[in-house]
Amino acid sequence: MPITTRIATIADRDRLYNLYCEAMKGYIEEIWGWDETWQQNDFEEAFEACATYVTESQSDFSGYYQLKFGEDTDRLQMLILTPAMRSLGIGRQLLHRISTTSDERGRRLLLRVFKINTAAKRFYESNGWAVIAEEVAFYLMENPSYSLAHEPDISFPRTLESYAFVIV
Repeated sequence: MPITTRIATIADRDRLYNLYCEAMKGYIEEIWGWDETWQQNDFEEAFEACATYVTESQSDFSGYYQLKFGEDTDRLQMLILTPAMRSLGIGRQLLHRISTTSDERGRRLLLRVFKINTAAKRFYESNGWAVIAEEVAFYLMENPSYSLAHEPDISFPRTLESYAFVIV
């Protein structure tokens, strides 16, 4: 089943926020408590500050991911799939493609995962990521196999479109 990704639009925002709440609320409630107004504001700030991509399968919404581009280091801020699309290998394919694209552009790619989200940590570790630092509520992870393992291809500058792709 082909998975397409595209840059999110304002029209996608409510659907993305609903998926964010569904996936993250339990963890956030346990760590800090859920404050709806704060969460909405934080989501809006991330939507504006990050490159946000929608994933679709056969034109059906299947999730989203967010990247925050830095000068030398990018951060995978969020990668969430709908429950029906989990455990099908789609997350693995998306993560691989995102990592490869960053690597080709000469960018180190990091992510943070909640310490209490052991399933997510296992997922990233099974895809070659390793914990490189700990924060109070998070592990900071990177994929050593992608961290500038070769010279970046500077003939293809990184663009928002570089991270919108199709997986077949």
